[in-house]
Amino acid sequence: MSSIKNRKDNMSKTMTKYQLDHFKAKVKRNFNPLIEEQELLVKQYRAEATEKIVGKLAKKMGADKILTEFKKAEAQLRSIQDKARTFFKKKAEQSEDKKSNFNTYRFDRDEKLSLDDCEEQLKDWARELVDREIRRRPEDQGNRSSYGKRNT
Repeated sequence: MSSIKNRKDNMSKTMTKYQLDHFKAKVKRNFNPLIEEQELLVKQYRAEATEKIVGKLAKKMGADKILTEFKKAEAQLRSIQDKARTFFKKKAEQSEDKKSNFNTYRFDRDEKLSLDDCEEQLKDWARELVDREIRRRPEDQGNRSSYGKRNT
């Protein structure tokens, strides 16, 4: 043990600062890839072991039933979203008015379609119908013309 210590003292005494830095860098260059490889193996083992244990742990805790129900609910939600997306696209294609007022950005993207998106689309179409009905009313025609005459 003392011979190793003596050799270390002798090495540091005989090596210049530059040589010592070079030697440290060489050790790092040689050992860092090996250390990184081992760290990756540990991470891989951890991921594989965790994946294997998740199912067993869920069953042991009773969470497997909840997870199963959750998966079914998510699958049902995706199915309903697809149906809604298809429904609104078809309805938009049936009428020029609806087509011009169709929020394609909501229904074309692959993201989750929400109830709010569908309700907002219906509100947009409803507003368009109300506006069209208001324009058709005879009393509106008189108000518009008198309003226009008053302001000009």
